[in-house]
Amino acid sequence: VQERSPKELKLIRTFNPKIILLAYVPASEIRRDVNTLSQIAPVRSKLGTRIPEAAYLKDASGSRRSFWPGTWIVDVTAAAPKFETAYGLLRFNEYLPEFVAKEILSTGLWDGVFYDNAWDNIVHFARSIPDIDRNGIEDNADEARAAWQEGLRAIYRRTYAISPNYFVFENDGPLYAPEVHGVLLESF
Repeated sequence: VQERSPKELKLIRTFNPKIILLAYVPASEIRRDVNTLSQIAPVRSKLGTRIPEAAYLKDASGSRRSFWPGTWIVDVTAAAPKFETAYGLLRFNEYLPEFVAKEILSTGLWDGVFYDNAWDNIVHFARSIPDIDRNGIEDNADEARAAWQEGLRAIYRRTYAISPNYFVFENDGPLYAPEVHGVLLESF
């Protein structure tokens, strides 16, 4: 939206100067067709094409995990490998907040970010127990869940730390409420 419709976003503000506009960013998934999106979704394409194979969440067999059709889950845990980014050598849970701050919030079009797919139970959403430590052995489900949850908390905390004048919202209810300004409740 910010690349293709900035005039419309500004027009919305003229209709309602008090409106709060949040950029939609999946916190833990990248579309499989991200390489084809440069014309229709350039920011999403820029984010997704910069993520290396090692950054994706995998099971003990080394297979990438997916929940929504057409997407891959990214490893948001502190155990994920670091990769070279425009902002330095970072894990995905460090890279995403930097990307959001520098590529999205810095445009001045947004009042904050809404992180979607902010799941509490990665074992359910990955449809298997992920191999967080990448040793080829299925991890303990409770430990995988805890590492996942802490990884998402790190995304929210870092986003707020580097963009303190912006809102941070997520959509998985009260679990992450202490780290964000607001929550979208689904399935109520």
